[in-house]
Amino acid sequence: MKFPSIANKLVSLACALMVGACLLAAPKRLATAKPGQCKACHSDKPVLPKDHTDTKGLSLADCQGCHEKGSKTSLVGKLPLMHAHQMKGVTCTQCHGKGKPEAVDKAKCVSCHEQKALTEKTSKLKPQNPHESPHGYQEDCNLCHHQHTKSENFCATCHAFDFSTP
Repeated sequence: MKFPSIANKLVSLACALMVGACLLAAPKRLATAKPGQCKACHSDKPVLPKDHTDTKGLSLADCQGCHEKGSKTSLVGKLPLMHAHQMKGVTCTQCHGKGKPEAVDKAKCVSCHEQKALTEKTSKLKPQNPHESPHGYQEDCNLCHHQHTKSENFCATCHAFDFSTP
């Protein structure tokens, strides 16, 4: 039959167009952006309400003054982690190295975010501590914590765990 192959081609073309449109609309990643310089990457459209405080020169601690963890305006799980790292002054090259950026492996993550401290920090989460796998192994940090896209609760792919993943 000719119809399914034409339909598949049309679906493939539509998907390619949508991906292309998303890439064009995505903010640029500017490794030299300083903390609080949102417009350096988000120049195409505003990302903050008009009445928001000017972010130039603000640090992550400044932002957390209004966006306190657990509050109605908390940013936990709402922003890619690269924002928090950038606001703390951690540069792209500190995690990715020089040259073409590569994926960051768990060893690099735990060089700053010590595994035992993370496990203790999340020890009271119920029904299961996400940093203490009941499956007998430690997961790769990138399964939940994404740097350039919103993080996700990887456990929820199989379990009904309601974690807010930073």
